[in-house]
Amino acid sequence: IFKASNEISKRFDFNIIQQRALIDELYKCTKNVEIIFLHQEESDFLTYIDIYIKSKQLEGLSPGTLKNKKYMLNELNSYLTKKIEDISVADLKMYVLYKQSTCKTNSLNSIIICIKSFFKFLCEEDYLDNDPSRKLKKIKQEKRLKKSLNEITFEQIRLSCSNVRDRALLEFLYSTGVRVSELISINKDDLNYESNTLRVIGKGNKERVVIFSDITKFYLNKYLASRSDDNPALFVSVKKPYKRLSQRGVQKIFDRIKKDLNLSVDFTPHILRHTFATKLAQTADITTVQKLLGHTSLDTTMIYAEIDNEKIAYQYK
Repeated sequence: IFKASNEISKRFDFNIIQQRALIDELYKCTKNVEIIFLHQEESDFLTYIDIYIKSKQLEGLSPGTLKNKKYMLNELNSYLTKKIEDISVADLKMYVLYKQSTCKTNSLNSIIICIKSFFKFLCEEDYLDNDPSRKLKKIKQEKRLKKSLNEITFEQIRLSCSNVRDRALLEFLYSTGVRVSELISINKDDLNYESNTLRVIGKGNKERVVIFSDITKFYLNKYLASRSDDNPALFVSVKKPYKRLSQRGVQKIFDRIKKDLNLSVDFTPHILRHTFATKLAQTADITTVQKLLGHTSLDTTMIYAEIDNEKIAYQYK
């Protein structure tokens, strides 16, 4: 800047005041150039994120999963100030350390998995030559046994249902082990009452067959017979306009029951999925449990086998 200002001042015969004003202007120009380049780098990163998300959309990932991935990558973009090709594993490790203060281990590992998937994709598609996330490792965590409900507690929950819809919904979750996101997507016509089965679309747009009990069928028939709406959804709101039940709507049912019974357990739809899996693991082989739960990895399902082993050890003692 000083060299340029001297050359310009000599050529145009600037005095000292004009020369200082010129230096100030040149500083402002360089600042603007830095901002332009920074925005360009951010724009490139955002473009890569958009390409990655669209690719994952074509693979059949759910809108919720895509939204989470985009949010995690946008947060990474906000933290980093480098060009994407200049990002190193050290930069990514620093970001993980930064997130560690506010995230639980499960959430942190989800971020790490997302970052690794993103950079792997960019390398496979030849947008990048080197993968800076290749040496990025997931955080080790202790395996904690999943909590489940005992028969006495669930019987109390059954009796506390204020309407036939809630009873049918609880029986359905308890006997099928479906996720709440899968539950709210089910339509009345999806059910096969002859075989007590239905096909559900799970994570990654994967289809699987689940089985429901006779008691579930009894309450489903009772509930559906009480409805006068034409909504195709299996479960709808109890009041007009009888909209398809949302995840929040399902959680409200659980919150109300927990409050009414003053339950000490964390009563959520997912605890019924754990209860289903824990009971099933006592009589079925682990691959059957995996198929009915819709787990991609057998490692995820193995936790229920460990629960069963603990019960056996306790009974033996």
